[in-house]
Amino acid sequence: MYSISFATRLGSPYYQFLNWKLLQLKENGVLNWVNSQFVNGEANCDPLNKSASPLTMQKLASIFVALLLGFVLALAVLILEIKIPDILPRSKPAIELDPDLKRALVGLESYLNGNKLQRHQKQMYLDMSLAHFCTLSQKH
Repeated sequence: MYSISFATRLGSPYYQFLNWKLLQLKENGVLNWVNSQFVNGEANCDPLNKSASPLTMQKLASIFVALLLGFVLALAVLILEIKIPDILPRSKPAIELDPDLKRALVGLESYLNGNKLQRHQKQMYLDMSLAHFCTLSQKH
């Protein structure tokens, strides 16, 4: 006979539950059945072996064709994503900023570059500042 155990962290809320379930499996005889079928004895795979036929490349060809089509489609999408910005005309910004506001944003950007911030943090601060300045300029 063998024992089954699960590794859990100290103080894990699952510890008591897993012990309880393993005890239930042991009392119901499920663990003894698993032990007799798969651990101590040989598994009976004869019904499976009689109906099985070997895999051949002809049977797997459709899978490889689908995989190849997926690769070709992914490559086509990649090429389109790279080339579309060059083909489409660039649109003008929705809001035209006055020169004072642009200078303030450039000053803010240089201030953020002087600090040791990550790139996404700098972009977040710039976006927030731009949104704040745009709402102020629209109100006036």
